[in-house]
Amino acid sequence: MLAPIHTRFEPRYFQQFHCLGSECEDTCCEGWGIVIDRDTYDKYRNDPGLSALVAIHPAATGSRDFARIRLDGIRCPALADGICSVQQTFGESCISDMCSSFPRVLNVVDGVLERSLHLSCPEAARLVLRDPEAMTLDHRDAGDDAHRAGSLSVVSTAACNGREQFRKRAIEILKDRSRPLWKRLTMLGSAIEELSGRACVQTRNGGDGMLRLEIVLELIVSRISAEYASPRFLACYSGFMRGIGWNADSTMDEIAGRHGHALATWWAPFADRNPHVLENYLVNYAFRTLFPFGRKQPDQTITIDTDAAEIRNAYTVLVVHFAMIRTLLIGLAGWYGESFGMDHVIELVQSYTKAFQHSGSFPAVILQAMADKGITNAGDLTFLIQD
Repeated sequence: MLAPIHTRFEPRYFQQFHCLGSECEDTCCEGWGIVIDRDTYDKYRNDPGLSALVAIHPAATGSRDFARIRLDGIRCPALADGICSVQQTFGESCISDMCSSFPRVLNVVDGVLERSLHLSCPEAARLVLRDPEAMTLDHRDAGDDAHRAGSLSVVSTAACNGREQFRKRAIEILKDRSRPLWKRLTMLGSAIEELSGRACVQTRNGGDGMLRLEIVLELIVSRISAEYASPRFLACYSGFMRGIGWNADSTMDEIAGRHGHALATWWAPFADRNPHVLENYLVNYAFRTLFPFGRKQPDQTITIDTDAAEIRNAYTVLVVHFAMIRTLLIGLAGWYGESFGMDHVIELVQSYTKAFQHSGSFPAVILQAMADKGITNAGDLTFLIQD
């Protein structure tokens, strides 16, 4: 039985969040598998209408991912006019733990409830990316907020052997606005190498724009050719390709040149006016994932892993996601020119998060791609984040 939670730790934006329901421009009931916990499955199986919605998950790892929704193409069949018909008819108690909590991420770390949001939700992305102070982290009394036990990841940092303070240090590094963001990421990489027990050897440095573009394009193509990607992300990707003039006749030199022009002409001025945007993205990512120790399991829970190689892998995945998002934003800025603004950033970050960060297989794709190119330490990754 879960011990009482007396303290919450959460970004300032969290209490502002409210699901938009049918007003949401990218429903969370479409585009991915929806797991059903055992208790919810048991509620459904005696009702012919509800039992038809679910099937036992043959690869289940426990009670949390016991079953799955039988999708109608890419959509949950219970979705009607943008609203869950199960919740409308039977109440919230009859929807699964996942559906009840998403996009909320609820981690109980050493008895403290840490709450944050997935940026795959458009409203969450707006709250996190618009406000320069959105990622101010506050301790609060737990209050009367009730959360289902099945929606919580309960972890202990005892296995960290005194290294649990590194989470706080990582976030402090990312929030240090006295340094450019790429330098903060480089400092974080050096700290990761030290934490994992080896020195950081910077074998690659400087802005290798062509190689960065090659890696980003390779990873995007591998992901969208292997799994479903929403029209919302594909529209952003199309704008990115137009912004860098990528077509069948383009050389990588030409594409890299146009990307560099878009960076200097359109993205850099926007980033200078809004330095918090990608910082907030990174801090939310680090907080939400318990970086660098958190590991997402098949049933969507998070566990703690202090293996040195896994700590370095966590940094690699964070940096590559950041580099991909930033590279795509630069191309979009080149496409939209003077009209490029915050709404374009929100749409890209949200749709990218939904397409890439909810993919269970994509982290392994990232790590294999880096290994294939001989990128083996934090120093090797510097070219991805420095122009």
